[in-house]
Amino acid sequence: MKNIYLILLLFFTKLVIAQAYIPFPNDSATWVVNKYCSSPCNYLTDNQPQQIVQHGDSLKNGIIYHKLYGVFSGTNSPAFFCFYREFSKKIYFKYPLGTIFGNDTSEFVLYDFNLNVGDTFTIKTPTAGYGALATIPKMRLNSISTTTVPYITGLHTAYTFTSASGYTPYGLNLFITWYQGIGANQGFLYNLAYASWPILTPPSYPYTYNLSCFYKSNSFIFNPSCLVTSVEENLKKKKNKINIFPNPTTGNFIIKLNTKDEINNQIELTTILGELVLKKEITTNETQIDINNFANGVYFLKMNNNDGVFVYKLIKE
Repeated sequence: MKNIYLILLLFFTKLVIAQAYIPFPNDSATWVVNKYCSSPCNYLTDNQPQQIVQHGDSLKNGIIYHKLYGVFSGTNSPAFFCFYREFSKKIYFKYPLGTIFGNDTSEFVLYDFNLNVGDTFTIKTPTAGYGALATIPKMRLNSISTTTVPYITGLHTAYTFTSASGYTPYGLNLFITWYQGIGANQGFLYNLAYASWPILTPPSYPYTYNLSCFYKSNSFIFNPSCLVTSVEENLKKKKNKINIFPNPTTGNFIIKLNTKDEINNQIELTTILGELVLKKEITTNETQIDINNFANGVYFLKMNNNDGVFVYKLIKE
């Protein structure tokens, strides 16, 4: 009987832990990372907070990715940086062509919260612009704990790693912690930090990174004393480049793009029940769409372009 109770206790304990998984945000989140450097440093980029801002989505090969922008301290001008998505407790990443990963735009796993204690995880690091690494970074998962972590709001499961056996260049162990729903203590893009840490590159490369704070849905999740520079308005301006009129419409409507950039947009019109009724490529600044034969009601217009995926409500009367 005691064995049965023990089995049931273990079963329900695992069930509670599984139900407690915290997903990563799918929009409106900011990670602030402090980049530290010993002399010599570039005063324009070193020893300054860096922000990674999540805003909008993009459709790639039929898969929707969240878009991340990079922002340096003292500026509100975000620059698009990379894509990520979450599926089955894994965080998948892609970098665009010509960035620090060179011509490698393949998707890879940056976080895997299905790992068990004792498992190892190989980190994908930049292949362009950083030179050869001393070794391919590989970590071993030492512990998993669900506790209240200092500076973090609420319970978050922490995954603590050290360098795997045979992966300790310069005789030093590497330590890192992942947090469900947040990222790593070295910043969300900790794989880039690895390329700069002295234990993986020559000691003359003196950079280290630390997550300073994490801000999601207008609330601090990690370290409420951190300063976050708002860049939401700048990113929203990209959506405001698109005008749709008249709305409501009795039959025809116009899509006007207020941009000098190269135009390459795909639009989809769906009913309120999700039925696709129109799909079209537009390549000019002003395009008229004929929906005279469509039933009156509410429709959703989805536009996918280089700035992300934007959705508008359209009414036909």
